[in-house]
Amino acid sequence: MFQSFLADRKVDRVLLSASWKDEDIAALAHTLDELTSRGLKVTLLGPIVEYDGALPRLLASGILRGDDSIAQAHRTAGIRDRDHALRALARDKGVDYVSVYDAVCPGNRCDEYAGRDIPLQFDSGHLTAPGALMIGLRIAAAMRGERPLSSAASALSR
Repeated sequence: MFQSFLADRKVDRVLLSASWKDEDIAALAHTLDELTSRGLKVTLLGPIVEYDGALPRLLASGILRGDDSIAQAHRTAGIRDRDHALRALARDKGVDYVSVYDAVCPGNRCDEYAGRDIPLQFDSGHLTAPGALMIGLRIAAAMRGERPLSSAASALSR
């Protein structure tokens, strides 16, 4: 990527997104340094909310048990902390940051549905098509500097 694609093409912006893990941060810092040293604009997208099981299954279990807190209880620990660490890294490296976590969890209450009876995610961490549209619209609004389509503060920070 660095030796051929970026060297031979004009790129308006590089978007970096992954299923980030804590052990990725050091390598990511190096990647951000390399990209910014080339004068490229970079936007880092943070981690998404994850669950220790498939969200639709957790939601169904909650419906069957009459307990709408089951999915929340099965959220993977540490994702919010990772979001904060990546935000700090982006700030330190002078790149834009989009908190996907904030887009999914406006006001610290994580959305579990993209619509009536449509789960936001189809497994433990990937968005359904309606979920991707909903979160994509929130992120796009935040990147334009508009109020996102939720009660959350802007998901884009620097």
